[in-house]
This record gives sequence, structure tokens and C-alpha cells, in this order.
Amino acid sequence: MSQFLQHIHETIQAYFSLNWPSLFVKLSLKVIGALVFILICFILRYLARLLVRKTFIEFPGRPIEQTNRITTIVHLLNNIIQYVFYFFLLYGLLSILGLPVSSLLAGASIAGIAIGLGAQGFLTDVVNGFFILLEHQYDVGDEVVISSINGIVSSIGLRSTQIQDFDGVTHYIPNRQILIVSNKSQHEMRITIDIPIYPDSPIDRIRSIIKKSNQELPLEIRQALTQPLKQIGVLFTNDSALIYRITSFSRAGDQYTLQSFLLERYMKALSQEGIALPKLTLGDRLK
Repeated sequence: MSQFLQHIHETIQAYFSLNWPSLFVKLSLKVIGALVFILICFILRYLARLLVRKTFIEFPGRPIEQTNRITTIVHLLNNIIQYVFYFFLLYGLLSILGLPVSSLLAGASIAGIAIGLGAQGFLTDVVNGFFILLEHQYDVGDEVVISSINGIVSSIGLRSTQIQDFDGVTHYIPNRQILIVSNKSQHEMRITIDIPIYPDSPIDRIRSIIKKSNQELPLEIRQALTQPLKQIGVLFTNDSALIYRITSFSRAGDQYTLQSFLLERYMKALSQEGIALPKLTLGDRLK
């Protein structure tokens, strides 16, 4: 009991013997220093991002076709700025608080070995991401197929690539898992219009009506097509249905809109000329 009371007495004496004003001043200086350092870091990050934006986005005279490439570079540089920002922010705060950062790093060497083994995947992601950019495999805004995921590239980072599919779902794919990339935005894309027909449909009249419709296409549609529309003619589909096919090519990304527009235009023109078109496939009609 006496030892316990003695311990309490020593604790009280130590408490009142502390130089509280000096401790308060030191603590206040550390807090103020930390706040100033944080403010400086945020200002530097803002200036770095502003420099990237002014250099790559707002710089005049950039060709329009380089838009996706520039957006990709901006995303990557902002990603790097973010990693550097958090590293120096943490390092600086530990130093201001008086913690021995060098000793902590040295003492963490054993743990660093274990972490390093786990970081092999991270390093592989970074290296693969570098080669993806270097080889210009895809850019932000490109339509791609990666690991059976079809969608638009929304972001390219040091570790992963983000793809938003056409249902609005965002997929995060580690760069080390990207082995085969199918890019649908780097070259011209084929447009295929298949019009279902009957076996006894007047092919010559259909060909003539489509030719006339092509000659009367709006200027903006003709400019969007990179090659003239070509009438392939009558074909069988896999389910034994008869179709009349027209093909062309367009800029990447425009193919779906143009295909829908042309199909609607052709079917309307054929209907106005009294050409009957099947609502079901030939296989369904024979059943």
C-alpha cells in the first residue's frame, strides 16, 4: 500500500515539476510548423497540376487527333504528382514532429523485405503501365477490349487501368494482367448494314433504291464516311436468312451512329417504294 502511495506521490511531483509554458510553446510551434508545411505541400501540388494543365491542355495549336493522347499524359502526370505529394507530406510531418525518420526506415528494413516481396506485383504494374504508354497501346477515351471487358478507357494510372463498359460499370484492371489489348479507336472501323429480304425480293430494284438513297445522303454523313458505300449484294446469314449487305468505313467511334442511321434510311426508302421486308428471319418464316 505504501509503495502505491509513494508512486502516486512521485507522479504528482513529476507532473507539477514540468515546465508547462515551455511545453505549450514547443507543441504550438510544432503544430504551426506542421500546418504551414501542409499548406505549402498543397500549394505546390496545385501549382504542379496547373503547370501540367497549362502545358498539355490549354497550350494553343494542339491537333484535334492528339486529344486522347494528351488526356492520357495528363492523367498519368497527375497520378505521379499525387504519389510524390503524399510521400513528401508524410516524410515532412514525421520530421517536424521530431520522429527519427532515418531510424524508422533503418529499423523497418526487415519488414521492408517482406513488404518488398508483396510489392513485386506493384512494380510489375508500374513497368507494364510504362510500356503501355510507350507503345501507345491505348489512350483515355479509346474503345478497347481487355480480358473480355469491352468499354471506354476512363483512366490510366501507374498501377491500373480503368475501363467503363457500356452498362456504366467501371472495371479496375491491374496493368500486370493486361496481356492482350484490342483497340477499336486507332484506325477506321467497318460499317455493315444488313437488310433482311425475301427469296423473291426484286434485287435490281433494291440495288437501285439504295444507290439513289446514297446519292442523296446529307453532307455531314458523307463527310463522316472515310470510304464510299459499297453494295455487297445478297448473302446468307448463319441462320440461313437472306440479307442484302452494304458496307463502308468511318472514323473510330462513329460507326454505331452511322450504321443505325443508314439502316433506318434504307429500310424507310425501300418501304416507301413498296418493297416488302420480312419482320422475321427466313428460318422463322419456314417453320
